[in-house]
Amino acid sequence: DLHSFPTRRSSDLDFWEKQGPPRQKLVVGMPLYGQAFTLNDKENHGLNALAKAKGAAGQFTRAAGFLAYYEICHSIKQGGWTVVQDPENRIGPYAYKGRQWVGYDDVAMIRRKSEYVRQLGLGGGMVWALDLDDFQNRCGEGAHPLMHAMTAVLGPAKVLYAKTDRKSVV
Repeated sequence: DLHSFPTRRSSDLDFWEKQGPPRQKLVVGMPLYGQAFTLNDKENHGLNALAKAKGAAGQFTRAAGFLAYYEICHSIKQGGWTVVQDPENRIGPYAYKGRQWVGYDDVAMIRRKSEYVRQLGLGGGMVWALDLDDFQNRCGEGAHPLMHAMTAVLGPAKVLYAKTDRKSVV
């Protein structure tokens, strides 16, 4: 249901449509990375929790506050991280361990955003950046799981695409 998707995304599209370009020329960006923060208090880890510092740098990206999807999913797979999913599927998950916190898009959210693009008849989806997906299958979802989720929806002709529910792609 498109109406349950974030109002912010819909209002952004409404703004751009009012500027003149047709929907077929609008493209939705999807991150293959997460934004990480160091929480002020490890007991307060929900959305909008106070965090005055960037998260720890990733082993490969080496940039504080920025983690590749393959760093995130690998850390979660190694254990100790708690993953929190939005029960209404409006936003991607976040994960936390101690004072470290990261928000990101997983396979299910990339698929959902791609379905949103398809349902609204937009021009397509774009990512930043290809090398941030799990290209070496470190997490056991196959190589390039995020890109495969996107192309499963946006790659085939409209008549060949069959929508699935979130539960079947998790």
